[in-house]
Amino acid sequence: MHLIINSCLLFNILMFVHSFFNKLHQLKSGLATRPPILQMISKPSNPHLFGKKILSISPAGYKGFYVFGICKYIKETYDLSDYVFSGASAGAWNSLVLCSKYNIDDVQNKILDPSLMQLRSANQLELTIKNRILKNYRTEDFELDRLFIGVTTLEKYKSNTVIYNGFENLEDAINCCIASSHIPFLTGGLTNVYRKTFSFDGGFSRYPYLNTTVPILHIHPNLLNHFSQNKSLFNISDYTTMFSKTQYPFETMIENGYLDAMRNKQYLDSIFEEKYLEI
Repeated sequence: MHLIINSCLLFNILMFVHSFFNKLHQLKSGLATRPPILQMISKPSNPHLFGKKILSISPAGYKGFYVFGICKYIKETYDLSDYVFSGASAGAWNSLVLCSKYNIDDVQNKILDPSLMQLRSANQLELTIKNRILKNYRTEDFELDRLFIGVTTLEKYKSNTVIYNGFENLEDAINCCIASSHIPFLTGGLTNVYRKTFSFDGGFSRYPYLNTTVPILHIHPNLLNHFSQNKSLFNISDYTTMFSKTQYPFETMIENGYLDAMRNKQYLDSIFEEKYLEI
């Protein structure tokens, strides 16, 4: 009996992997650079959502560092007090950063130093970032009520999309980011358990974001047309490595995202209604 149950669980996990790689192929082909059209808008029941606008942030693999640069510019330039942040996978980590009460340069300097380039796996990278965040910051340093993380879960052999909020503390939020980034065998072992539930990369889900309203902006790696849209053969390393040590050092990726956002200031101004932060 246990053998049958374990076989069913393994089958469902492998189906997740197959589904995820299909999604990655769509991303490579430029077919999923914005969230799908919403079929239904849920009524907000969370009091933190009333009167708030949504910024959604997509999975991105190693290109998450480029997206970090875009988020850095947006956080430095615009008033985000009326926004909540909804992300999945790498987008979950960037959403967490946007919830920080500190200047984003402070976060970058304390967490993303060049020594990260020496790490050999995405799992090591995630755990190192987790330890550094917990060493340098407290729960009170983040507005976690504004954070919404999309995770694909597996319960009773059925997949679900769960949008987590109401985190107990900073470590709980980070563990959710790790769960939202879990690709079997590629970012850790076969499974990841978060809140007693088998949890996988939010990219497995069709729409791993809040759907209480249409996002003001969906931030993804090709938002500012930095990366090629060519339909060349699918390269799995584009989406299963957090960074390439030879071609894509993360510091360069962050700088490129920031500079591209700066060059597209007029476009971003039109979205954020020129609500600048007072200096």
